[in-house]
Amino acid sequence: MSIKNILLHMGNDQAHMERFEVAVDLAKQHRAHLEIAYLTSPAAMPAAIQGRGASAAYIAEATAIAREKAEHVEQEVTARCKAEKLRWTWEVLEGDHNALLASRSFYADLIVVSEDHGWVFEDHVGLYGIDELVSHASCAVLVLPIGVPLPHIGKRVLIAWKDTLEASHAVRDAMPIIQAADDVHVLTTDKPGERYTASADLAEYLKRHGITVQQESDVVERGDVAKVILSYAADLKTDLIVMGAYSRPRWREALLGGVTQDMLETCEVPIIMSH
Repeated sequence: MSIKNILLHMGNDQAHMERFEVAVDLAKQHRAHLEIAYLTSPAAMPAAIQGRGASAAYIAEATAIAREKAEHVEQEVTARCKAEKLRWTWEVLEGDHNALLASRSFYADLIVVSEDHGWVFEDHVGLYGIDELVSHASCAVLVLPIGVPLPHIGKRVLIAWKDTLEASHAVRDAMPIIQAADDVHVLTTDKPGERYTASADLAEYLKRHGITVQQESDVVERGDVAKVILSYAADLKTDLIVMGAYSRPRWREALLGGVTQDMLETCEVPIIMSH
């Protein structure tokens, strides 16, 4: 598996250029094509007008402003991509962010997005939850925290491992990044009284791909898994977490399960997730 087509979500939000810089860095590393989708529909709106008639007016006005800014953003993007000698495409789109990105994920190796604005800004609500995109995308999703310095991503990688299809897909999808890392740790979390050898099996598998890993394990009570992962990420100075995204039944309030949702809502480290 190689990363040769990176789908970047851009729009009129304060984090879109941070996403662009990360995507440019990854495209340079992997000699990948950068497919840029500039979405004019707002990703969030003020909580005070949610559900009121003013919300439709806000969305219409925000969309119009984003359309006006599209040409200027494209000029910035074009200048930078030319300077870096990248291959890229630019498209202005309007509509449901998740549906549009998911439809293009069939032809991408990685999607780059920011975390849900509604989780970051208390006075706003997100209109398109990142959990829904992760659930429906056919490739891995790189979720970037907002308002956190993002140095070079992928030098120090933490794999939050379970022997599941989701985690296996995440590792395979992120393999080119993991192979280029300077330091890779595999973390498994066990229930009290149970010990597994899954991390040793993964370590042997990665060794065959030329990757040497350090194995970590911890005993975790139910409900504390995300806290443990984040604690290890902080202690190890991790700049990227790789993990599977686990679902709940559709009738539940959230599409993704507790650990996955907690990670998306609280993590200050970029995460690659696969479903």
